[in-house]
Amino acid sequence: MLKIPAFISNKVERNGDNCILTLTTKQAKLVA
Repeated sequence: MLKIPAFISNKVERNGDNCILTLTTKQAKLVA
């Protein structure tokens, strides 16, 4: 596994969380 600087991996994790949040909100709108 490559060593990734903490701030970069942190940004990636935040971006992933944002993507998941937007996906879940879109799904919630579709369901509702």
